[in-house]
Amino acid sequence: MSEQWLYQLRLYLADELAEAARRDAGAPVLGPLPQILEKHNATMKCQLDAFSDYVAQAEADGVEGYPLYEWTKATICLVAERCWDRVRWAIENYTWRFDGTRRPPQAWWRI
Repeated sequence: MSEQWLYQLRLYLADELAEAARRDAGAPVLGPLPQILEKHNATMKCQLDAFSDYVAQAEADGVEGYPLYEWTKATICLVAERCWDRVRWAIENYTWRFDGTRRPPQAWWRI
């Protein structure tokens, strides 16, 4: 096992900001966030969208190799059924990606 710790940055957005970010990652309502992400060659993706991508990939490849497929698909179904009290976090929660990976580079911690 590697001695190096790996980190993932998560950002929780208020409802109106989360919806704006899903529609347009450069929306003015997000303030300086789009510029900060660009400066660090980073992007962010809503967890719900990441879950949808995971399920689609699992279904394309065969679900056997995707241990979280059933849980992830069930979570997406709760969103479709509008069970917001149980899954709102999936829409408000964004994961940042740096150069295509979920780990921020070491330099990020010196900002």
